[in-house]
Amino acid sequence: TISLLCALCGGETAVDMEYFGQMKEDFLREYLELPHGIPCHDAYSRLFRLMKPSSFQTFFDCLTQRLWDSIEVFVTEDFWFIVTFME
Repeated sequence: TISLLCALCGGETAVDMEYFGQMKEDFLREYLELPHGIPCHDAYSRLFRLMKPSSFQTFFDCLTQRLWDSIEVFVTEDFWFIVTFME
């Protein structure tokens, strides 16, 4: 989750992910259980070395489909986008 959020914010490396987690730790703890704290950059490096690209693609496709299924997007007359989450 932290790595995905970091990537969406422009992070590219394992060091970026660790730094992002440290900077956003209070926010992340509202939604995630982090009993051992924010993972270090070595943990992210190991994770991505072990992960098969096809597995990540399957996960990401499922995630994006679930997100699209749970939001509604409206465009106003002056081209503002309004995004709401359906319950």
